[in-house]
Amino acid sequence: MPRVTLTKPIALKCRVLWSAFFAVSFVWFSYWIYYDVAIWNKPVSQVNPANYAGSIMSIIFVLAGVLIGRIGGTGRKLKKETPRAPQTLQTSQMPQPVSTSIAEPTLQAEITLPITSTAGAQIAPKASSISSACTHSLGYLHSRQKSEEIPAECLLCPQVVKCISSVA
Repeated sequence: MPRVTLTKPIALKCRVLWSAFFAVSFVWFSYWIYYDVAIWNKPVSQVNPANYAGSIMSIIFVLAGVLIGRIGGTGRKLKKETPRAPQTLQTSQMPQPVSTSIAEPTLQAEITLPITSTAGAQIAPKASSISSACTHSLGYLHSRQKSEEIPAECLLCPQVVKCISSVA
């Protein structure tokens, strides 16, 4: 026959369940005693004896569970759990990102933004980074009709903010 040893957390859970079950049982039988005495106005001697027996047995089982828990169940000491060292993952065990078969779109336009120094003065981008492919004049986006679409080359132009503002 296999030998079963209980660890402290498991033994504690068993004792709590044991005590809770018989505590609820005690409340159940006590309720019926109270019901017979208070509602039906029966003398204590005429209450159903099964309710007395149930209440007494529930108290005995709760106390037995407490006493058995103190001596460790069968008289042996409970097996102590040894603390485990935290496990570290090796780089070969780390989860790898999943690659998808659909290629992600990449933005190939270079966008340059003016950099503000700590004194508050703006440092303008180099003249070589300004796109020479612009087919419109500076201020075109500000003067165009609202119903017209914005051309695609204007969206990628580094001077789009200047072009759309009223100061040209």
